[in-house]
Amino acid sequence: MKRKTFFIERLKNVGIKRIFFFLIAFAFGISFFGIIVTLLWNAILPDIFKVQTINFWQALGLILLSKIFFSSFYKERFHLNKNDPRIKLREKWIHLSPEERERFIEKIWGKSEINDMNEK
Repeated sequence: MKRKTFFIERLKNVGIKRIFFFLIAFAFGISFFGIIVTLLWNAILPDIFKVQTINFWQALGLILLSKIFFSSFYKERFHLNKNDPRIKLREKWIHLSPEERERFIEKIWGKSEINDMNEK
């Protein structure tokens, strides 16, 4: 029962209008890209490569197929890998104590935030 009430409360918080807007925007986006692929394919490829024209549903299939072949459905945020120096620096920063952070800032920038605050 808790799960059902949580879902109802969440639905009230999100709002029917937002869900409806998202569904409409999603359908519009898919339709837009399907129409663009259909028009480009039918305008260019039959003349160049002598292929058949395609319809809207075949264009959507091509989009899905290209997504599967050339991309992935999950990407890491900002495309960073674990060997990226920014990731290593962030991990190091998280585990530093406030004193170690202060020393690190002094080492990098040659000054201290606490000294800057005291001067103001």
